[in-house]
Amino acid sequence: MNIRRGFRRITLLLAIVSAIFCAVCTVVLILDEHEREKSKLDLPEFDVRLIPVGDDNKPIPSIETMALIKKDVWDKMSEDEQIATIKADKEHKRKKLEESFWVNLSVRGIVFLCILAGLAGAGVGYFGTWLVIWFGGLAVYKLIKWIVLGFYDSKGKDVRGKG
Repeated sequence: MNIRRGFRRITLLLAIVSAIFCAVCTVVLILDEHEREKSKLDLPEFDVRLIPVGDDNKPIPSIETMALIKKDVWDKMSEDEQIATIKADKEHKRKKLEESFWVNLSVRGIVFLCILAGLAGAGVGYFGTWLVIWFGGLAVYKLIKWIVLGFYDSKGKDVRGKG
């Protein structure tokens, strides 16, 4: 068997395997991102009905709410105003999340993105493998050539004088 043909077959096999691997990885990443964003809607921090309360049965604001309202202003508010502020903050967060790209993506859009990401991942994996092996082979060839020819001068004599 010709060594070049065998090398090409092995490289082709590696390129196909890496293309499949990259395609699967990109599709899994797309689906994971979509599911993670959709599952955020079920978190208690986005549920308007749940108001966190402390030991003294007073509402506890989130860090974002406290960043907007000063502590002394919060303490002066009545309990109903505090609850209304927390609800408004949660409603704003939930609306922002519901309008995000990943949550609003339809099934058709997800399928399209997965196909596009799979094709892009396959192309990157396939051509990336060929480039790495081609440049790696070229580097090994140059290294061997440098090592072999490094011990001989241009007239074909051994540099050490034995030749």
